Amino acid sequence: MTEPVLEAIDVAKHFAVANAVGDSSVVRAVEGASIRLEPGRITAVVGESGSGKTTLARLLARFYEPTSGEIRLDGVTVAGDGVRRRAVQKSYRKSVQLIFQDPFGSLNPLHRVRHNLDRAVRLHHGRLGKAELDERVTALLERVSLTPASDYIDKFPHELSGGQRQRVVIARALAVEPRVLLGDEPISMLDVSIRLEMLNLLDRLRREDG
Repeated sequence: MTEPVLEAIDVAKHFAVANAVGDSSVVRAVEGASIRLEPGRITAVVGESGSGKTTLARLLARFYEPTSGEIRLDGVTVAGDGVRRRAVQKSYRKSVQLIFQDPFGSLNPLHRVRHNLDRAVRLHHGRLGKAELDERVTALLERVSLTPASDYIDKFPHELSGGQRQRVVIARALAVEPRVLLGDEPISMLDVSIRLEMLNLLDRLRREDG
């Protein structure tokens, strides 16, 4: 069996919820979940609505801290607090990226495609000249089959179709050159006619990047 690049071991996530009169209760969103994500393989989590799939994805992406259990990257337990926490989070998110269900809600509607992509490049690759930055953004759009890139780079999210927006979201995730790409139902809000096209794109990226 291949060693997992990312692994959750017996993780749980509980949320404290208060009602209108101030009483609190605990929602057990995820309980005792374990999963191994191996290089070059696609793993699907299947379950009914409300079963904790999105919460598990957010735990793996470190948007939530687990109530109990471990998240391991390359066999090393991921943890960070105090002054190291921010550095640990940035390093982790360079390795693990999450594609959300709603592509429109994932992009800043006040900024053009160029800004949404070059910000991710600059955050994770340091200072780059304008020419190199433009070159990287163009290459990202071409990788997700938004060609010619010049037709899309200066558009706002609302000027794109749902499928085009999700391709921009995928391009932004690829901008940091992640090792793991998590998808929270990444095709469920897209038109049925382009779902297979999007799955084929994700499968191609898996083959190319492992």
